[in-house]
This record gives sequence, structure tokens and C-alpha cells, in this order.
Amino acid sequence: STPVFVRLRAFEYLGICGEEVAERLVSLLYESTSNAEAAMILNTIVFLRDGGFSGSVNNLRIDPSQIKVDEPLVQRRLEYLGFVEIK
Repeated sequence: STPVFVRLRAFEYLGICGEEVAERLVSLLYESTSNAEAAMILNTIVFLRDGGFSGSVNNLRIDPSQIKVDEPLVQRRLEYLGFVEIK
């Protein structure tokens, strides 16, 4: 299987090129068991959304209960994206 970081960079490139990648990024996030991977995936989503490529993540739906890691940065990114309430 192709490493998560390689797939993440491929999806990021496709998103920059205007392809819809939200579903693939979320699947990758749910699959991730590494804090660093999950944080990088969410950082990529934020980059695409806020960096002028929001069309690539228009259909973004994240269920926080499906995320396997418990990392403060992941929680902050989910808060920033509006998928969990800020405590």
C-alpha cells in the first residue's frame, strides 16, 4: 500500500489543480493511526480551504468520532474547521 504521506501529497496536488478531493482526504484521515499524519491531513485541508483552492474541499464532511488519534493539534484543526465546539 502507498504510504499515507505520499497519498496526501498527491491529493493536495490534485486539489490545487481544482479536483474535488474532500472525500479522499477524509478517508485518509479516518484511516490514519498517527498523530503526525492526522495533523498533516487536517493542515492540508485548511491549506486548500483557506489558500484559494476551496473548490477542492467544497463537500467536506468530517465525523470527529471516526478519527482514531487523540492529539491537541488535531482537535484545534477540527475546531478551526468547525467540526467540533471550541471548549
